[in-house]
Amino acid sequence: YKMKLMLKEHRLRKQLSLHDLAQKTGYSASYLSLLENHKESPRLITLEKIGLALEMCPKKLIYTCSCMKNCDNCHYK
Repeated sequence: YKMKLMLKEHRLRKQLSLHDLAQKTGYSASYLSLLENHKESPRLITLEKIGLALEMCPKKLIYTCSCMKNCDNCHYK
């Protein structure tokens, strides 16, 4: 099962290229591309690093996150 992420949508909303995000996270642009295209599933630490780089809760990167509508208790704000 591949975890479906909304990585590209959030990256573009922040006006970042894959290269920019790669520099911020330490992951390669090719690996981030695999995540965006649902070819790979990230580890939890990877989600956290990407979330921090995008200045957002990493849970919001997951397509089916039930917390997307209300993250009042989220500590990533």
